[in-house]
Amino acid sequence: MVLRGNGRLLPLAAFSCGGPPGVEPCRAIAARRAADRGGGVGLVTFGTPIRYGWDSDGYARLLHFVHHRPAEGLPAYRAPFPPQLDRVLHAADGDYVQQLGIAGTNVCPSLLSWRAWLADRRLHRLLQTESAGAKSLERFQAGAIVPQEGTTLLVDYGPQHGSIAHHHAGHAVYTQKKWMLFHTEEIVRHFYAGRASQVA
Repeated sequence: MVLRGNGRLLPLAAFSCGGPPGVEPCRAIAARRAADRGGGVGLVTFGTPIRYGWDSDGYARLLHFVHHRPAEGLPAYRAPFPPQLDRVLHAADGDYVQQLGIAGTNVCPSLLSWRAWLADRRLHRLLQTESAGAKSLERFQAGAIVPQEGTTLLVDYGPQHGSIAHHHAGHAVYTQKKWMLFHTEEIVRHFYAGRASQVA
């Protein structure tokens, strides 16, 4: 699919519930839940790594923007593995923070900050009980960048300019002023297009 964003053509793929095989059933389920709740809260994420699940009873609509540049020989919804330093420095494959900040990659607080360390351990037991070392490596190798919940827009924002300090390994693109209108239009299209036709 191709969308227009700020005068530029952007290749974009929309997936739901973890990838193409589950798109239609999951969208139907999400639409039914939203209708049952009579609207409800809509949530939007920008480059949020896949860390833990979303409580589907806590929202009506969930939309993820992910900066992704498809790699040759891989499906559009997969990131290449292993990442190469030069490509990370130039954000050549998209948002590396979203790709690499997956569940199980936490940096533990210092023992000198014992309250933060204790809170981190308690939250880990509550939220990420199954995300230990080996599983994290499996997740990296899978190259998964599409969460199981909500709709994910894989957007190629184009090559990033400047050093890694400017683009933060492709993660800073979402906050650039030139993309704000594009983001707003996509949110409105995904969240409210059906409502507008119902009101009309």
